[in-house]
Amino acid sequence: GPIYLQSGTLLETRYQIGKMLGKGGFGAAYLAIDTRLQRECVVKQMLPPDRQGYATTQQWQKELDDMRGNFAREARSLIALNTPGHPNIPPDLRLFR
Repeated sequence: GPIYLQSGTLLETRYQIGKMLGKGGFGAAYLAIDTRLQRECVVKQMLPPDRQGYATTQQWQKELDDMRGNFAREARSLIALNTPGHPNIPPDLRLFR
């Protein structure tokens, strides 16, 4: 099954994972602390599809590549929409592996 981030995990030497907020087909979201800015934030984790059900590694790799592209497009769309003071978009968005 999916490998979820554990509470206390530190990502990018900056984001300390707290509790899971939710999960779905695309990934999971966690409440976290930005340790540099000392404020709460949300970290979204892309979870790759399970390899079972794919006839070939190539099919699975294509699905994984498509998912990565969709995840990155979603992040870039949010960044592009991010206008100062927008109530539904966080003020600081980052995309990293």
